[in-house]
Amino acid sequence: MGIWYEGCFASCVSYTEDAHGGTKAALMYLSGCGDGYANTAGTYVGGAMVGSLFIGTYDSGIIQGHDFDSRPTSMSFWYKYKPYNSDAFKVVVSLKNGDREIATGTYEPAASSEEDGEYGHATVDFNYTEPFEKATSICVQFLASNKTSLSQSDFDLGTTITYPVIGDWTVHMGSILKIDDIFLAFDK
Repeated sequence: MGIWYEGCFASCVSYTEDAHGGTKAALMYLSGCGDGYANTAGTYVGGAMVGSLFIGTYDSGIIQGHDFDSRPTSMSFWYKYKPYNSDAFKVVVSLKNGDREIATGTYEPAASSEEDGEYGHATVDFNYTEPFEKATSICVQFLASNKTSLSQSDFDLGTTITYPVIGDWTVHMGSILKIDDIFLAFDK
């Protein structure tokens, strides 16, 4: 039908008060909607999305990155992951000078079906291809899953999530990722 209907979609990026430090942490998850994923009968256009938190803007599509003038060696963060079935999250970092990528880093734990009871710590080391150049922009993206295609088996259908501001919402939810205390290191 091609009609966007607010009642069958739920944001897959929000915040949680289950934080590592402070009072809030980022929350993202796999969200299903439409054609077998909707909270209503399969009336609406199907789709499923991996929750993604990124540095940049959104204007009818993701525009990655923002201006940045430095040369960090790594990025660390705290995370808590609740995979649905077996899954793994993914973090991707790119540092550019102009249009040229001068460093990259990725963090992707082994797939698991065990929920983290406490926050874990991870570090993404940056691999530079240029020995001295500074970045002019940085792109960071956290993904609630490393899966590139999703099916109904990736979701717990009809799950209730409590959003801090709007309250309870019924969604079809997959793996859940919480991120907190992101830190760039400049130790070289």
